[in-house]
Amino acid sequence: MARPRRAETPNYQVRALQRGLAILRTFSAAEPTLSLAEISRRLDIPKATTLRLLECLRQESWLTYDSERGRYALSIAAMEIGSAYLAASRIEQRAMPFLRRLADITHQTANLGILDGNNVVHVGVVEPDRPLRYHSYVGARDLAHCTGLGKVLAAYLDEPTLRTLLSAGLPRRTPTTITEPESFRQELHRVRASGFAEDLEEGAPGLRCLAAPVIDVDGSVVAAMSISGPAADFEGSRAVFLVALLENAGGLSARLGWTVPIRSHA
Repeated sequence: MARPRRAETPNYQVRALQRGLAILRTFSAAEPTLSLAEISRRLDIPKATTLRLLECLRQESWLTYDSERGRYALSIAAMEIGSAYLAASRIEQRAMPFLRRLADITHQTANLGILDGNNVVHVGVVEPDRPLRYHSYVGARDLAHCTGLGKVLAAYLDEPTLRTLLSAGLPRRTPTTITEPESFRQELHRVRASGFAEDLEEGAPGLRCLAAPVIDVDGSVVAAMSISGPAADFEGSRAVFLVALLENAGGLSARLGWTVPIRSHA
């Protein structure tokens, strides 16, 4: 009689799950298809192990495989999960009218962002109807310390979480990027005092941004709203842009149950 197979240990199962999730996270809007070799190299997983995980994900409809090109892509299950997230998330849905209004008033790209570690993730984007504009997309990521969205979200973190963010480093992107932790803390103090943040070409040359907090019924900062565009547009219109931003961020906060208006002390 054949000996029964040993059950896989919980640690092995957890590791396999972690690796499977890591594979799914390697796909992005910028790179929607990847080969076995690319995934194996990026995650530092042996090809044989990577192939087994990929085949499992494919059989469960998380991935598709183009045999002619030798490339994998996200499949229907990923779309269904994403759709379920969007359907259940009230803030992204409720933000859209305010983002559209903000983009219409300022003729700049309006964004809604949340924090994920030391990254800002764009969860809502409305671009203006003009040829010269800042281009972004839902799911786009950037480092928090050099963006208006990131500064706002970092300004309201508790101390242990802020220390973790700072420990990841503050890489320089442009000559105006804040790279010293103490200088960044001072910047966050200014954000809390004024009720808004600015990105003065700190993430990319020629790009400026204004951002403000979005607050829920409990008084927690749950997201940030911003406008981003060519630096020249902000020179003579900063005050008008700021009023529009604060009104719409405050309007979304009110929709979420917050009753105290956000005011600028600039």
